[in-house]
Amino acid sequence: MPPDHVNPDRYLRYHQDVHWPLGIAQAVAEFLPPPGQPFTLSPHYRRIQADRHLPDVVRMPSNYTVIEATVTKDTRIIYRVLLRFVFNQRSDLAVVLEGDWEMVTAFWQSPNDWHQDTLDTEGYVKEEDDDITL
Repeated sequence: MPPDHVNPDRYLRYHQDVHWPLGIAQAVAEFLPPPGQPFTLSPHYRRIQADRHLPDVVRMPSNYTVIEATVTKDTRIIYRVLLRFVFNQRSDLAVVLEGDWEMVTAFWQSPNDWHQDTLDTEGYVKEEDDDITL
């Protein structure tokens, strides 16, 4: 059985490089905190923090890219969002936010690596399958 947040019976997953409906951008903007707002750190983040050398404080950046959004099937609201932003000259930080701006996980990315060649589109909503209205 898949992890709950990717369960296709409960959630619709959208990726910017697969299918990004018009309503998603607005819904994500309403879900995200204002720039400068610190994220709450989840227990999972705290458990992985030392091994991944993740920061103690992460704030909502002014400039970011939304990579992925997960929407609940029954209520059509944003459940979680994957953001990527420049953290320093050597690294981008990708973070997953849920609920009240809780950062549930994060990982470092090279600024030049966007993974388009290795993206597995399985599990993401495709345009031809989409009937969502947000």
